[in-house]
Amino acid sequence: IPVVSMPEASFMAASMSAPRIGLVTLNKLVIPFIEKSISLHKWKERVSGVHLIEGDVSEAELDANFGSPGPYLDRLVSGVRKAIAAGAQAVIPAEGVLGVMAAENGLTEVDGVPVIDAIGTPILFAELAVALKARTGIAQSRVAYPLPSEEARKLLTGLHNGG
Repeated sequence: IPVVSMPEASFMAASMSAPRIGLVTLNKLVIPFIEKSISLHKWKERVSGVHLIEGDVSEAELDANFGSPGPYLDRLVSGVRKAIAAGAQAVIPAEGVLGVMAAENGLTEVDGVPVIDAIGTPILFAELAVALKARTGIAQSRVAYPLPSEEARKLLTGLHNGG
C-alpha cells in the first residue's frame, strides 16, 4: 500500500502545470507548518508565497457552512488572485477542508491559473505508485525510507489488533 503526502502530491502536480507555485490557507497558525514543508521538500525556489485567505475563517466554520459555500469560495478565489499577483502560475489550497471545498465546487482555475485538486491528486498519485510498482518495479527507496524495525512492526501490529 503506497503512502503519499497531500502536500507533496499536490506540489508535484502543480509543478507539472507551472514553474511558480502559490499556496493559500485559512489560518495564519498553519503557515509555519506549510513553510516547514516547503523547506523540507526543497521547494523554496519554486514557491512564490503562502497566502492567507481574507477574514478569520476556521476549518470548523468552513465545514459547518459547506452547504452554502458562496462567501467562502469568493474568499478562496480572492486568495488565489493574491497568490497570482505575487507570481503564482499554479495554486494549491493548502488545507484539507479548503481543498475539498474547491474540488466539490469545481474550482479548477482562476484567471487561467490552475487550482490544484488537493484531494483527488494524492489519490491519483497513490494509484500511480501502484502502477509504477506493477509495471516497472519502481518503489520508494529503502535507503531514504527504511522499513521499521521488527520490534516497531510488532508494536504497530499489536496496536492495530487492539493490543
